[in-house]
Order: sequence, then C-alpha cells, then structure tokens
Amino acid sequence: MEEFAAAFKSIATCLMAIAVLGYLCMAAVWLVWRPLNTVFEACAYEQAAKQALLETVAERSDKPVRVADQELPGMAWKRFLANPLLSIDSSSLLSRLMQDLLQKPSFATQLQDLFECLAGEGSESITRENLENVCASISGTLFNLQLKDSISQVEHHRGCRCSVVAPMVKDCRWLFDIYDAIFTKDLPLDKRYFSEIISLVLVWTCALAMHRARHKRGKLDVHALTDVLSSKVAVDIKIDLKSLMSVEAHAEVEADVDVKKEMHTEDGDEI
Repeated sequence: MEEFAAAFKSIATCLMAIAVLGYLCMAAVWLVWRPLNTVFEACAYEQAAKQALLETVAERSDKPVRVADQELPGMAWKRFLANPLLSIDSSSLLSRLMQDLLQKPSFATQLQDLFECLAGEGSESITRENLENVCASISGTLFNLQLKDSISQVEHHRGCRCSVVAPMVKDCRWLFDIYDAIFTKDLPLDKRYFSEIISLVLVWTCALAMHRARHKRGKLDVHALTDVLSSKVAVDIKIDLKSLMSVEAHAEVEADVDVKKEMHTEDGDEI
C-alpha cells in the first residue's frame, strides 16, 4: 500500500511538473509572440505601401498628365488599402473614412497649392528634401476608431481618440529607400505624384497610428464628444509647414451603429 501511495505521489508530481512546464512554455511563447506580431504587422503596412507606390509609379508615362487626372489623388492609397496583406474590405470604416477625406476636391486643391508653394515659380518638380519636410509636418486625430485584432477589423468606439503623429524619415523606409530610383532627373517628383505620395503617406500613417495605439500598454484615450459626432468616425489632418503654408482637412462618415445600445468602456479599460 505504501509503495502504491509513493508511486501515485511520484506520478502526480510528474504530471504537475509537466503542467507547470507547459504553462511556462505557453507564457514564454506569448511574451515573445506579441512583440514579434506587432513588428510583423508594421512590416506588412510598409510592404503594402511600397508595393502600392511602385505599381502606381510604374504606370507613369512621358505624356503630359491631363488636368482631370490631377484633380483627385487616386490610385496609390486605394492600392494600399486593397493589398491582400492587409485584407481591408472596401466597406471598412477606415476605407470609407479615407475615401471621404482624400476624394474631397478641396483637399486635392490644397495639395496642388502646397506643391506649387514648394516648387516655386517656374518649376514643375520638388526635391526629396521638400517631401521629407512635408511628411515631418503631418499631424492629426482619429475619432471613434479602434483597431481590434488586425487592421482589417476597425470598429466604432464612441469617445476613442487616436493621435496621428508625423512619421520620421527612418519610419518611411518604404518610400525614401527607393525614392532616388523612381524619381530621377528625367522623371522628377511632379504635381500628380506628389498628391499620390502624400495621400498614400496619410493613409499609411493613420493605419500605423491605430496599430501603435492597440499595442501600447496603457489606457484608452477617451473623451466626451458632441452628439453630432458620437455616431460617426472622423479624422482631422493637418500638414503644417509653419510660415510657408498649412493644409487642413476634416472627414467624417456614419458608423452605422446604434449608439444607445453600444457598450461604452470606462477610462480604465486597457487596449
């Protein structure tokens, strides 16, 4: 009987040790996988942005661009959102909001004015340094948008506010690592492709802002909103080149939710 009890105790100890070891292994995998997954997602955004830029520039021809083609910044940012790496549906709140922002004729006009201001009189192109300064001058805020498990799952979250921070040059490797190869002396960065790039950078920056907000540890940035905005998702964008020129734009779309039935989290909820 004593031998049986001793054997049972040994088996129980072994099983407990295996269970503890398994738990520790799972915890280790989780601790390693979470930051790695964050990096993988950010890399997917970069790859999608780079591919969208290369595909758009590849369509460039030596023929003059018609005025109608310059009015609306177009394909690069749409290609970014449609990239299979991201799996963003066209009905996604992010897609709808970016479309409302970037297809405003007033926004396109502001980008053209900004280009002409940077290029100066008599010039039809701008420099890499000009583009770097524009990217470094971007700021903004996303309202009521929250990224869940991936960029393909963006949901309405009433009161949630996410800051859009200007990307540094090192963050825009997908753009500036290939800049000199695609914009040469014979094919410089002209007005049309300036609009394409800035629109693409804005969408990529907004996606990256939500990505970083989801993965950071801390509290949701929740604020009181007016009833007008509570049922919508919105974005404010500003490109502030100080004394030179400032571009400002706002867009908002209905989130198609029943705000009264929506469950609101408190300030203490973690991402």
